[in-house]
Amino acid sequence: MRIGLGKAEITPPVGSRMCGFGFRDHGSEGVHDDLEVRVFWIDDEGREACIVTADVLGFDDAITARFRGTISERYGIEPKAIFLSASHTHSGPPTCASNFRVGGPPVESYIQQFQQLTLDAVARAKSGLRPAALSVGRSALTGFAINRRVTKNGKTEMGPNPDGIRDDEVTALVFRDTETKGVLAVLFHYTCHPTVMADYRFTGDYPGAARRFVDAALPGAQAGFLAGCPGEIRPNCAVMGGGSFRRGAPDDLAAYGRALGEQVLRAVETAAPSGKTKLASSAVIVPLKLADGSRTVPLTLSRIDLAEDVALVGIGGDTCVDYGLFVKALRPSKTTVPVGYTNGVTAYLCPERYFAEGGYEPNDSWLYFGLPGPLSPKNEETIRKALKEL
Repeated sequence: MRIGLGKAEITPPVGSRMCGFGFRDHGSEGVHDDLEVRVFWIDDEGREACIVTADVLGFDDAITARFRGTISERYGIEPKAIFLSASHTHSGPPTCASNFRVGGPPVESYIQQFQQLTLDAVARAKSGLRPAALSVGRSALTGFAINRRVTKNGKTEMGPNPDGIRDDEVTALVFRDTETKGVLAVLFHYTCHPTVMADYRFTGDYPGAARRFVDAALPGAQAGFLAGCPGEIRPNCAVMGGGSFRRGAPDDLAAYGRALGEQVLRAVETAAPSGKTKLASSAVIVPLKLADGSRTVPLTLSRIDLAEDVALVGIGGDTCVDYGLFVKALRPSKTTVPVGYTNGVTAYLCPERYFAEGGYEPNDSWLYFGLPGPLSPKNEETIRKALKEL
């Protein structure tokens, strides 16, 4: 196996519109930290995969098709072997023209620039391939992420729920130089909304802070963040007493980034070699039904195998944690990493039980995804079946 690396800064000009929170009524006022796109090009005896990680809310269907099509045409790689994985930061620019309504439509000049910077990073990655060995490490970060669905007096609302379901596992895919044994790259995975910060400054939020922490600890290596399935999981920024949430501050962001970064490094230190490399890719489009049955919307599911016992499963939606845990459990003796916000961001993907409980994710979120109505609760069975088959 060989890996090549590329990256670029993608921060828009100050004053540009932001995407993620509905309360914002004007453009950005500054930059807390620069947004980035990072590319990991992997080659294994002629089989190739391209993993793109970016500090944006998401790649919608139109932008996914545009970016993947251009990369495919220019570099001769199949579209299904291209992972466009967003961190889902809520403090970046609008990048979802066709199916996200917060922040307004993307600015075409910025999307063109974003695409060109991504292509430049892809070119650097593809031209700089080095022999690498893959290993996998795990750790856990507790106390940082929390379930945000809480039921009070028969009504489900947003609030800290320490007893709610979540996934605290940290997974690190580590690529080491086969000669020097030094770390070349780390793809790390965690399950929590990147919503520590909620002001008018651009930031990659905690994934960016953790990435920089790992970079600093592993000179010469490139770290990349893979989002899990955190639809109802958010940072545990609460007011005194823990009864309600508050907006995070820069100190929170630094603390959370460091905490995750430390656990990523622990996973790197304890990583064990993977099985035989086996690069392969596949994808499927799943039709999700609206609750009224009037139409369906497409959900993209993707899979990239890095080794016989290591696979990434991309889910093109704002996916609740049930699905991430389901994906991990499909191959319990192997490493199957569920990656949300990949090659699409169709809608919130909720388990059926949430529709009976109510709350934002099943009842209200469709308004922000450009859908004509809520999704059907019966889609859980369809999604699980498709994930199992994939």
